[in-house]
Amino acid sequence: MSSWPFLGAVLLAERTGKGLGIVAGRGAMPRELAQCILEIGAEPVVASVCAIAVDIPGEQLGSFALGQIATMARAFSSAGVQEIFFAGSVERPHLRELRPDLGAAAPLLAAMTGNGDAILRAAARAFASRGLEVLDPRPLLKDRLAPSGHIAGPAPSSLIEDSIDAGLEGARRVGQSGRGQAALAYRGRLYAVEGRAGTNELLSRAPGPGAVLVKLAAQGQDLRFDLPSVGPTTCRLAAAHRLAAIVLEADNSLVLERAEVERLCERHGICLWAVARKGQGAS
Repeated sequence: MSSWPFLGAVLLAERTGKGLGIVAGRGAMPRELAQCILEIGAEPVVASVCAIAVDIPGEQLGSFALGQIATMARAFSSAGVQEIFFAGSVERPHLRELRPDLGAAAPLLAAMTGNGDAILRAAARAFASRGLEVLDPRPLLKDRLAPSGHIAGPAPSSLIEDSIDAGLEGARRVGQSGRGQAALAYRGRLYAVEGRAGTNELLSRAPGPGAVLVKLAAQGQDLRFDLPSVGPTTCRLAAAHRLAAIVLEADNSLVLERAEVERLCERHGICLWAVARKGQGAS
C-alpha cells in the first residue's frame, strides 16, 4: 500500500498544527482512527454523518447528512483541515435522506444508481473539488490491520475449513456484484450472501451452530472507504448466532478493539482467521 499521501498529511499536520478530518459513520473505527491521529501528535476533527459523535476524541463539527458535502467542507476548512478520512459504516441513504448541497447534487444522485462504493467515490470527488483530499487510512491503522493466519479463538476443524473455502467463494462473488462484502457458509457449503441490509442482517440468517462468516474487500474496491472490519459488536452477534468462525482478508481488513475481540473469540469458541488476497499466496 502506498503511504505517501498519508505521510504528507502527517507532516503537514505537524508543521502547521492543523488537524486531520474524519467523516465518521457508525461503529468503532472512527474512535480508533481518532486515537491513532492523537498518537501521531495531530488533532482529530470530526464530522459525523450519523449522529453527534460524542465518544470520538477531537474537535466535533456536528452532524451532517451524507450529501451535505459543501457544508462539511466549509466546516473542515474553517477548522484548518486539508486532508480527511472516511471511517465507519454508513447505511445507503434514501433519496430524501441524502439532502445534497446544490453543487454535490448531480454527481451524488447519479451515483445512487450504483453500489455504495460508487456513492463514496462521488463524495470523495466532491470533497476534492473543494480542496479536501480523502486519504487511505490503512497506513495510520496498520496496527489494527488483520495479520495473515490465525488471530484468535480455536483453530478451525476440517469441516470449518471446508466452510471457509465456500464462504470465500461466496464473498468474492457478492463483492463482484457490488451488493456487499460478506457471505455465510454452513457445513462446507455457501448458505447466504450479504445484501444492502448489511452484515448484521446476514448474521441474523445464520442457520445454526457452526456457520462461518467471511468478509472480504470487493475486487477493485476503493480501499479509502468501507474496509471490512470485525469488532466486539460483530463478535457478540456471531456468538449469539453460534458461529464457529469469522474470516477476513489480511492487510485489507481491520480488527477493531482487538483485546476485546480476542477475549470474546476465546470465550465463545469463535475462530478468527485472515487469508491472503487471492493471487498473493495461501495463509
